[in-house]
Amino acid sequence: MEAYAGEWLQLLIRWVHLITGIAWIGASFYFVWLDNSLRPPALARDADEGVGGELWAIHGGGFYHVQKFRVAPAELPPLLHWFKWEAYSTWLSGFALLVVMYWWHADLYIVDRNVSAITPLQAVALSAALLVAGSLWALPRPFAAILLALAAATAMYFSKRLEPEMLQFHGVLFLLTAGVLAGLPQYLYDCMAGTPPHSLSAPLVVLAMCAVAAVAISAPPLSDAWNQLLHLVPSLVAICGVTAFLVHGVLVAAGTFAGLEVQHIAFLRTLTICVTALAIAFGGSRLGRSALTHLAYIALAFLAAKLFFEDLRHGHMEFIAGSIGLFAITLMATPRLVRIGARRQTGTSTAALHSKHLVP
Repeated sequence: MEAYAGEWLQLLIRWVHLITGIAWIGASFYFVWLDNSLRPPALARDADEGVGGELWAIHGGGFYHVQKFRVAPAELPPLLHWFKWEAYSTWLSGFALLVVMYWWHADLYIVDRNVSAITPLQAVALSAALLVAGSLWALPRPFAAILLALAAATAMYFSKRLEPEMLQFHGVLFLLTAGVLAGLPQYLYDCMAGTPPHSLSAPLVVLAMCAVAAVAISAPPLSDAWNQLLHLVPSLVAICGVTAFLVHGVLVAAGTFAGLEVQHIAFLRTLTICVTALAIAFGGSRLGRSALTHLAYIALAFLAAKLFFEDLRHGHMEFIAGSIGLFAITLMATPRLVRIGARRQTGTSTAALHSKHLVP
């Protein structure tokens, strides 16, 4: 009985969706034709009242006189027909068809056991999450960036319990989109190479926090290249955001005590990036996060380019020497810190395994 009821309900919703869709498209075509067929008002009085165009038409034996105002008229009539329910009904009936046909029978239409072993409820939740994420484009960019960053952290959290690779991929996609909407590339450029920004936006702070949380709560990466890439992107966003915040904070703090010139800004940037590179090199190897270790070496490559394009071009001799010295120390210390962190991580794992075997 339930199967028959479901089939009849699907049939009813399909026809409602089809009819309302025809009404919506027909109304859209009519108003497109109407706008293209309008003529200037024949009476000067109508033009003075704000009429931008008019049209005389005949249909079914009746005559119609349509006028279009350039802006809203001074007084609106008590009865105003708004062509909106055609679109609303099409969307509502389409969503109802999605629920009745696909979500109600998710085990048949959504879940493929040969691809993923998720449950129908998990499949419906992922489908709804993707619909919500897609609708975020209608929101203002700051709000969309914040919600996408939170969605990325949530996806990374559930990737440890549900479908790891699929949820990690969506988390990476949400995080990259949030970075673009929050203006992270421009902010990173201003902090690292351009004019230091004057303020910090809330979407950038939320994005960096969610990226750090995604790195912290995600499961350790596997050995395949695709899984390594899925772990590298959140680490890259987190390190870029945190390093930009540190550079911004150092420049603001130093600027409160003295006026900063070009050579001062270049040296402080080099100092902050060197400290960050050393910290992530040791922390990445200590925690077994190879993505952070790779980013430490990427930071060294960025420092080398920065020395050539900024410090050597704009700095004074003493600041150039200081930047080169910092880069040399970081270049020599980074591999050693990676080895030290790896030995400590190995020692901690060995001690934990030994104590586990000693427990009766």
